[in-house]
Amino acid sequence: MSISVSIVVPVYAGEKYLDSLVYEIEQIRKKWISEEFPCYISELIFVDDDSKDGSCEVLKKYEQVEWIHIITLARNYGQHPATAAGISYSSGDWIVTLDEDLQHHPKHILNMLKLAVAESADVVYTNSTEAIHKSPYRDLSSKYYKKLMMYLTKNRYIGNFNSFRLIRGSVGRSAAAVCSHDGYLDIVISWFTNKVSVYKTTMLDKRYVETGTSGYNLSRLVSHARRLVMTSDAKLLRFAAIFGLVMLVVSVLMAFYILLNKAFDPESIGVTGWTSQIVTTLFIGSGLAITLSVIAEYLAVIVQHIHGKPTYSVVDRSKDEIIREFFKEL
Repeated sequence: MSISVSIVVPVYAGEKYLDSLVYEIEQIRKKWISEEFPCYISELIFVDDDSKDGSCEVLKKYEQVEWIHIITLARNYGQHPATAAGISYSSGDWIVTLDEDLQHHPKHILNMLKLAVAESADVVYTNSTEAIHKSPYRDLSSKYYKKLMMYLTKNRYIGNFNSFRLIRGSVGRSAAAVCSHDGYLDIVISWFTNKVSVYKTTMLDKRYVETGTSGYNLSRLVSHARRLVMTSDAKLLRFAAIFGLVMLVVSVLMAFYILLNKAFDPESIGVTGWTSQIVTTLFIGSGLAITLSVIAEYLAVIVQHIHGKPTYSVVDRSKDEIIREFFKEL
């Protein structure tokens, strides 16, 4: 029994890199077949996300290649929706997602598979052991952006998120099916599994190093961050609820303090009516805090429902043993 692998590549500005990427993947595909690996690359799916250069013309050359599929989106939706579209179209037991510019070299796919079956993982993220962009500003901003998002959302996986992923097919397609138009794909994937591993290697963003350009400008990065926060279990809404409850406790304590102070030392408050006004204000504020806390909790549930968070998920890992035994014999 062979294990099929689908490769999904969102395309936006890959004119200069697509031919090289296809060549590298084709060489790996031929090697796996000739050496009778228990896994094979069944399909390469390019998702044209309304590309801004000549990528569309390059992709046309591969339309007749049986194992290469081209999906053309009606307009530019962004990397995550484009990736989700490709995943939905896939049929492999495992799905690999990678960028168009060879920053993510397909030669690492086999090692990612090895790690996945060794640790019974459903998702493997590839992280670089060195600076990817060779730019202190770009690399440090990316690092601290992820740290900030981890703090705001309390999601420990965010530090490992990367568009170079290996995903179990059933998990990936389930996530893509419920990922909303404003959802963050990696957060949605984490709803379906917590078995996540990290493969460490060296990666380099040649496009950024050579040209100083990136697929993300400031506005796209801000949008990226917003979607990540809003998809992350509505933690910020729950922060509002916690803040409301804290304010309730503080208000009650202050009200009691003012009343006791008025009872035992009436002369300490010289303004007539001040005590009743402050106590009334604090209690009204407490009531509003409770109301906002309840509303925030309801909103948190509604947001998760809108984003498609599942009640449960079923996964089949029975085929892992085939690859596991193969790697033992190497």
